[in-house]
Amino acid sequence: MERSHYRNIITICIAFNSICISGSHPSTTAPTQWTRQKHTDHELTTDIYGKDTSQAVKNSSCDLVGQSGDTYVSDSATAYTEKMRLNGFDISDFAGANHNTTMMDNVLQSNEGISWSFISCSLLLIGFVNMIINFLRDYQMTKHLPGPNPFIPPNFFRGVNLPLSYFQNMMKDHAKVFCYWPAWIFTAPLIFVADAKCARQVLTDVKTFTKGADYTVRFATAIGNGMVTTVGDVHKRQRACVLRFFQKKTIDTYTPIFESKTIESMVDMGLVEVQPDGSIQTNPDVKDNFDVDLWVHLITIRVITQICLGYDSSVDTALERRGMGDVAFGQEVVGNRCFFRMPIFKFDPSIRRIRRDLDRMYALLDDVIAQRRVTYRNNDATKEKEPDDILKALLDSGCDRKEMLEQLTTIVFAGFETTATFLSYALYRIAKHPEVQERIRAEMREVIGDKTEISHEDLNNLKYLACVLKESMRYSSVIPLVSRE
Repeated sequence: MERSHYRNIITICIAFNSICISGSHPSTTAPTQWTRQKHTDHELTTDIYGKDTSQAVKNSSCDLVGQSGDTYVSDSATAYTEKMRLNGFDISDFAGANHNTTMMDNVLQSNEGISWSFISCSLLLIGFVNMIINFLRDYQMTKHLPGPNPFIPPNFFRGVNLPLSYFQNMMKDHAKVFCYWPAWIFTAPLIFVADAKCARQVLTDVKTFTKGADYTVRFATAIGNGMVTTVGDVHKRQRACVLRFFQKKTIDTYTPIFESKTIESMVDMGLVEVQPDGSIQTNPDVKDNFDVDLWVHLITIRVITQICLGYDSSVDTALERRGMGDVAFGQEVVGNRCFFRMPIFKFDPSIRRIRRDLDRMYALLDDVIAQRRVTYRNNDATKEKEPDDILKALLDSGCDRKEMLEQLTTIVFAGFETTATFLSYALYRIAKHPEVQERIRAEMREVIGDKTEISHEDLNNLKYLACVLKESMRYSSVIPLVSRE
């Protein structure tokens, strides 16, 4: 770069510097407020420009004082401009013809203050220019796609509060495939794909379309490197370890757990009473209204901890409900940052809270793992009776403590809140359509009848209920967006 270009950049940076420090340092009109600092010529001539001129001007100094008859800065500024000319710089490039300007007085006051201000403003300028360049580059690459005008800021708050309707309206206004800038020029654009064929290609071609930063960075910072956030060979190994627990033939064996935890949650909320003969009756004191969302969350957390860990979370209801709140908070924080394509920093107060919540969960998991070792693994008499669950599979795989904790946390984090939220949506949709509710009740009477225990064959025969649940999932998607890069 030519010398004149360097001068232009330095001029801009010093102008920023002058603005930043002019309000925090006194000028020559108030010298009595300054403190005494001595700077040799070598320090003065190398601090800003990086060129050593100590041989040109030797054995001189300037006192930044105001009392006791020492040299004032207005005189020092004149001497300093002479030193600058020795470096080939014309002071008029920076401060005009007047050598005693307030800006130059400010420049001479503190080497430390000037350096930090100079660096900060330079980085600010570079970052701003880089952001504009990236925005224009991305715009050139995506301008052929339909979508909202990228030069007009989007409605951030509506996107967070009502993401589904927000994107549905944009899809109606533009197309099933459109370009969207979630945080305007401050982030990269998103290509929104709502066409079934295109979405299938994106989700199945894992070599071309990878998980990206939403999973490998944002979710990983919050929950660690589990099966949801890892990629490549690590993901394949982790997936192979626990895949069989998510297959239908294995899930069918969990039907007794589903039933027992559902009844247990209803009893704890005072909705039903279990009679001595094992029959279940509605509690006569129950109110017409109750918290459905809390109920399905209790069912889900108890089912997942029992299936994954062989652990009954209902033994400590206070810890159980606190854990449910921690998971909900974590998903909201990470979800908002994924929506706006925002970076996640470990010093972020919300992320720090998530990490503290995880530490508490890790302590609980350590206790569960230790109890498993004592009860089954280190006891020959009960070793064969160890529950065949995800915890056993991870212990058998030989993975270290960190990976085991992150795998268990990821499964609970990803499976608990999403399942509970879906059940809440489904029950809400069913309650809004009494005729559907009656058809479900009639089918259950026909299939289950007076049985006190439900088998997986009974669940498979509830065809109409399965259709209602699938339609509820389509209408109110728990995970409205899946990102790929």
